[in-house]
Order: sequence, then structure tokens, then C-alpha cells
Amino acid sequence: MMAPAWWLDAHPDEEMVFSDGKTPHIGRYTSMASEAWRKESLEHLRVFVRHCEDHFGGRMIGYHPCGQHTGEWFYERSWEDVTSGYEKPFREGFARWALAKHGSIESVRQAWNRPELTPETITVPSSEERRKALHGFFRDPVQERFLIDFHEYQQIAMAEALEGISKTIKEETGRTRLVTLFYGYYFEISGIPTGPQNSGHLAMNRLLKCPDIDILCSPISYQDRGSGGCGPFMTAVDSVSAAGKLWLNEDDTRTYLTPESTFVGAIHPVKDLQSLEWVHQRNVGRILPRRMACWFMDLANEGWLNDPAIWDNIGRLKKIYESFLNQPASRQPEVAVIIDEHSPLFLADTWHLTRLLNSLFRDQYGRIGADFSLHYLNDVLEDRYELPKVSLFIGCHFLSQKARTRLKSEMPGKTTVWFYGSGCLDEKSADAKNMESLLGFSFKEHQEEGPASLEFLAETAPLPTLQDRSCNLEGTLQPWWSIQPQADVIPLGQFGNGETAAAVRFDDKGGAVYSIGSLGCPSELLRNILAHAGVQLHLESPDCVSGDGSFLSIHACTAGEKILHLPPGKKLAPILGRETVEHAGQEVRFSMVPGENCYFGLIDSRP
Repeated sequence: MMAPAWWLDAHPDEEMVFSDGKTPHIGRYTSMASEAWRKESLEHLRVFVRHCEDHFGGRMIGYHPCGQHTGEWFYERSWEDVTSGYEKPFREGFARWALAKHGSIESVRQAWNRPELTPETITVPSSEERRKALHGFFRDPVQERFLIDFHEYQQIAMAEALEGISKTIKEETGRTRLVTLFYGYYFEISGIPTGPQNSGHLAMNRLLKCPDIDILCSPISYQDRGSGGCGPFMTAVDSVSAAGKLWLNEDDTRTYLTPESTFVGAIHPVKDLQSLEWVHQRNVGRILPRRMACWFMDLANEGWLNDPAIWDNIGRLKKIYESFLNQPASRQPEVAVIIDEHSPLFLADTWHLTRLLNSLFRDQYGRIGADFSLHYLNDVLEDRYELPKVSLFIGCHFLSQKARTRLKSEMPGKTTVWFYGSGCLDEKSADAKNMESLLGFSFKEHQEEGPASLEFLAETAPLPTLQDRSCNLEGTLQPWWSIQPQADVIPLGQFGNGETAAAVRFDDKGGAVYSIGSLGCPSELLRNILAHAGVQLHLESPDCVSGDGSFLSIHACTAGEKILHLPPGKKLAPILGRETVEHAGQEVRFSMVPGENCYFGLIDSRP
């Protein structure tokens, strides 16, 4: 959907402009805010769709429009340490949007504390402005409203264009064809150098409400995707299902047939057929319980899948998947990971916080030995999802007063785990008092840079002793918060300087609130928290589990004996990976090698 070079030659002002003045090394890119591009591209799209429908209508399932960086609708050059949006159309689009949002130029002046502004003098922030924030990682929600608004518009400009494209396809096909978009890579784009707020991918909740979009998709995460890894999703896929849409995984696993000399071939290649079979099994095992979709892709068209044995395995997986399709998805995990796409708008343009907490932390909670759901915070706030037994709140830095009230009403009797900076921002301030009102702890705020690493205390109730009590994380935190002594607070860990970094507080309804003041924690600690909360842990080892009430997939991240705990009244029926298993009550023991995958049915053990 990007304009060709001849169009950009004729419309030089409509081309993207970057902070370093350079253009991409491959191609040129249209501004997503360009009114001329939006109008003319949709005219050409209509002609193209009409041609396809007239000539191939009986064979058309749907349309998958692509654009921007690698066709995946995040801003070009996002993976470089540069910023974008300096072209005329983006400035003009930002000005129009700001005036519409605030209602008048007088309101914009007041919100941004810029009394001299006119509609013509509204600008976009410089790269230097974007990289700084008044409170370390965090922006002041009042004094830095200009920058927060700009980052919000970056998402809006992308979403508006995608809504127009999707609506055009639906109109031209009489709403009889599917519309598919690459979008919503929250976890992945949290690792871009200038932060996810510069990606354009933080309007997922808006697009999930768009009636013209049917399928959203991404590759399997490029993090931890190899043999023995968890193969994470790039987004909160259960929010996609909650919105009545389909999530589609692009399985572009690098196989033993992928040339490793190329850039794409160097990303987690799988070395042999057996390991590849297990990786594909793991990946399908994650989508089957959710009744989601996937395609297998040779990304570079180099013969990555050119072996009949690979397709024999995929054929087996297809039959297994189809055998479950007559049963609707019935997953109700006792654990949820809750993320927020609005909070990154309030962060300085750096990747340090979001890369560690939002992206790399998946390596740990992906190995908790139990299945879990992935939801955007909006699902909870808009009554599409009720908090389960245990919820991990990740990257939820900004919470409006309305959101706080709602969450505090749901927390009693549940276990909630909150990480660095949770709730520190509201509409008016960046303050430790915001965290205190949400979590019930007393915090001391330290404005200077402080440690990201912490050490968990030995023999601290209610958690058993950890095998490895250290949590070593790169870099520093600014600001950082230490938890102050309270009668009802149990310290669990401390920073290197001795200040309390992690603690738990119990309520009178059997719930617990954990505050962990760093950018993640070990999977072993999470398993202890889940066990204490009464969650059904299938495995005590740091391996990957996915499933529902009738299906279970296990991917071994570690070697050795696996102790599989079954729900009451259930036993295993091997499906793929081993022919028999020996039960000892509700416990099954067997050994696995790293990277091995097994499928089981969960059936009633009662006569």
C-alpha cells in the first residue's frame, strides 16, 4: 500500500522525514498522515479489489494489505535509533488532531502550557525533546502533555489509515471477504530503541473495535522461539478472541534448510528434523487450545520447508487440530498476564524499561509450568474479562482514577503481582502516592538512579526458599522505590543497598498483593506465588505448558524428569510424542530432553 517512487517524485512533501535526515536503505515511504496518499491509495485499492473480484471472485478468501516497515504497519526505521514524523503532512495531521481532541486552540494552549501557539505553529517534538522526561523514565502527565499527545497521535495516524483501507475492501466486496492486518506487536516493539510509543502499534484496542477488520496477525516472536524456547506471541492474543476476531500466527521458523549465512537465517535456526518437528508441535500446541490460526512460511523463498518429512509432521498436526475443532475453545486459565498499551505514551523515548519488563520478561513467565491468558487492561476495564485467581500486571504505569477504582474493587480475594512503577502515574501526577493508593504499601521514592537487580530473602514466608535468590538485571532504574515497614507487609527481597524491593500484603478474603520493584523476576518465584495462591501447576520445572480442559502440550526447556500434576478426576491420554504414561494417583513422571514436545488428552479418570 505504500506509494511507488514515481508518486513520491511527484509529491515530494508527502514522504517520511527522519531525525537524521536520511532515507531508508530500501525504498522510500509515504507519510501515514498524508491526505493525498490516503485518498489516492484507496482509489487504486478499489480498482485492484474490483479486478480481483471480477476475475477471481470464486477463489478469493480475503485481502491482506501491507505497508510501512517490512509491510507490518509499524513506522519505517523503528528498529534504528532515530525518530520520525518530521514531514509536513504529519505536522498538519497532528495539529488537526490536537485541535479536535482539545476542542479549540485555547484549550491546546492551556493543555500544553504554550500560550503563544496558533494552529499554524503547532510542531512535532524534536528527537531531543522525546528522549527526555521529567521523572526519569516517566513523563509528567500535566507538564509534558505535548509529548504525550504527540505519541498518542502517532498511533492514531496509523490506525486511521488502516481503518480506511479495511473499510474500502469491505465496501468493494460487499462485506463477503476477510480483511487481515499485521498489527499489535506490543511485546516485540517494546524492544525498539526509542520505545514502543514510536511504533504506531499502540492502537490495538481501537482496531479490535473496528467492524471492518477480521484477522490480526504477526510472526511468532523472534525472542525465545528456538528449540527449547517458549515461542511467545507478539500480542495479548486473548484480547483478540474476546473482541470476536481471529489471531493468526505466522510460523516462519528457520529450519535446518535455511541458509545461516543470511540475516534472516541467523535468527534461532532449528538444526535438525526432530527438533523442527518439536518446534512446530509446540507452536501448534499454543494455538490449538485457543482455536487460533497459523500459516507456515518460507520467509525468504529459499526452500526452508522443502522436505516431505516436514510436511508429514505438519499433516499430523493438522489432523490433530481438526479433531478438536468440533469443540469450542474452553480455556479458563487461573493465571493472566495483563498489559497496557496506553502507558508507554507516558515514557521517555528509550527502550531500557520496556525492553526488559514488557519484552524479555516473557522468558520467565513463559516457564511457570502452567497455562496463562494474555489480555490488554482494557478487557478488564470494559467488562470483557474478569481477573482470574492470579494476575501479573506488566507495564501498567498509567492508571486513571476510574481505572484504579475498578481494579481495587476486583482485587480483594485475588492474587495480583505488580512490577516496577505500577500505577505511579494518574491524570495529574507522577507520584509514589499513586502507587500507595493502588497497592496499599508505603513507598519511599528515590529520584537518583538506582539498582535494577535484587535478591530475594531466604526462608521468608509465605514463599519456600528459592534455589537461586538473585535476580540480576542490566542497567539502572530512575526513579526507584523502596517499600517501607508496615505491620501487614512481609518483605520478600531487597536491592543491593539493603532497601526492601519486593513484598507481599494479604487481605482478609484470602487474596494477596505482591509488589516487585524491578523489571521482572525469576520463573521460580512466580511458581511459588502461584502455588501459594492455589493455582493448578502442571509442572514444577521451568517448562512451557499450554492447554485447556481436554488438551495439554508440554515443551521441555530443560532436561530431566518431569513431574506432571493432573487436576482431580483427570488422567492423561497420549496423543503425540509418547505412546504410554504411568500414573501414580494424580501424578505422572517421565523424562524429556530439551526441545522435546508432547501432546496429551485430558480425560475423565472415573469409570
